[in-house]
Amino acid sequence: MLFRLFVIVLLLLGSFLVIGLTPIEYINGMAELLKSEKELTMKQKIEALRKKKKEKAFIGLITEVKDILDYINQRELFTRLCVIAALAALIGTVVSLSINNAFLIAPLSIGAAVAPFLYMKFRGMQMKAALNEELETAISVITTSYLRSEDIIRAVQENLGYIKMGNIKKAFEEFVVDATLINPDLLLALENLQGKIENDIFKEWVDELLACQNDRNLKNTLTPIVEKFSDVRIVTSEMEELIYAPAKQFILMCVIVIGVVPLFYFINKEWFFALMTTGAGKLVLSIVVAIIIYSVAGVIKVTKPVEYRR
Repeated sequence: MLFRLFVIVLLLLGSFLVIGLTPIEYINGMAELLKSEKELTMKQKIEALRKKKKEKAFIGLITEVKDILDYINQRELFTRLCVIAALAALIGTVVSLSINNAFLIAPLSIGAAVAPFLYMKFRGMQMKAALNEELETAISVITTSYLRSEDIIRAVQENLGYIKMGNIKKAFEEFVVDATLINPDLLLALENLQGKIENDIFKEWVDELLACQNDRNLKNTLTPIVEKFSDVRIVTSEMEELIYAPAKQFILMCVIVIGVVPLFYFINKEWFFALMTTGAGKLVLSIVVAIIIYSVAGVIKVTKPVEYRR
């Protein structure tokens, strides 16, 4: 069985070579298809606004991961995730065949393919939190300088050294270059800056900056907006135990369930071989794996940090 699988993989690789296409280029093409959106008619757009169709679980996960990568300005990682997911699915299939359990192929290969996206979603939440903290520091010091000088370009230039995270620093550096060397239209430069960082508090802050260019007396409205970052951080710290404690307990329970299988070998070998060699045992094992994978996806889906929405 493993030899046949190896031959199939070689045939697939040979097909890519015959048509002059590398597997990476194929994955890139598939990623572009996922990125592109089908043009909708006006009637379809109206229907979509009236009643949004619920996305399928896997498509929704991919969309959410793409949004997270956009938020942290690392969209190029999406192609790598697709490659890793394909390799993980192949490994899941090989593992299932190696223990001679055909029932396990579907849940294990699908679970292995989804695992990189679930990890990136969970990791992305942590990265978004770090980005929000750096963004809070950046606009806090810039606001302080702006309240003193009433010159947003000068305020940004004075505080670029305090901004550590590359994505945020790059956005403000491009704003300075845009406003001083490329286009003297400060309002347009601020609008361009607003579109480079996906954060509702930041967008609200830029909106107030735009208003301040017409009325300097509105500059005092900037400080309450910056304080919203602190409010979100305080609420997050207070809710952290409530949010993540059930997830930790669930992971511990999954480890215990998975650990029971090899433990059977030492407790009662008859139970172990019944689970690994009989048809009923293999089916039960595959069902348990499928339930665990589905449950992990559900836990990660509902475990979300506190975010500010306008």
